[in-house]
Amino acid sequence: MPLNLQPRTSEDFIPYLKYNGKAGRWYIRNESGMEDEVRDMTAIFDLANIKTGWIMFADNGPPVSEWDNGAMAAQPGPGFKRGFSVNVFSPQKLGGLREYQSNANVSIIAIKELYDEFEKAPEFKKGLVPVVSCEGVEPVKSKFGTNYQPKLKIVKWVPRPAGLTAAENDTAQPRAPGNIDVPPPVTTTISERQPITIDQEEF
Repeated sequence: MPLNLQPRTSEDFIPYLKYNGKAGRWYIRNESGMEDEVRDMTAIFDLANIKTGWIMFADNGPPVSEWDNGAMAAQPGPGFKRGFSVNVFSPQKLGGLREYQSNANVSIIAIKELYDEFEKAPEFKKGLVPVVSCEGVEPVKSKFGTNYQPKLKIVKWVPRPAGLTAAENDTAQPRAPGNIDVPPPVTTTISERQPITIDQEEF
């Protein structure tokens, strides 16, 4: 009898949302294969289904990952770093469902702080999902230069939308290209921002 296997198509892959730590900016790939900057990044983060593990971003081809399964997975080999993958959703800002995957320190710190806020919230226990906004960036200096850490904040809780159900799809995303050579952003703090009000239609 024939094998019960079907090759995946491009429609099976979740397109990416990329955070460029060198520039402090968010990007998505449009239908033409070019990258568009996402300004005032606001989206639903499916933190209840976040994955952690080992990721290696190769020069060519998609990222290679080994996800934890209950316990921390063993490092698959040289070049792999600890990272995460979380699905995000916004028809207005992102064009629908995207995958935010990273092993960069600034993204890891930001997502850990966001997850701590998420896990402690009573809305989490009610099955609601968080609307998250990037409210600014913070410069982080090291011997490798200056990177910009996103300041992620939960601004609202909503029922899980139908467009986020693909979060259970365990397919990989197309590879996010390397850092784009753009000027660094104007650094802002949360206190300098105006209060954010969000309607369901805005994200």
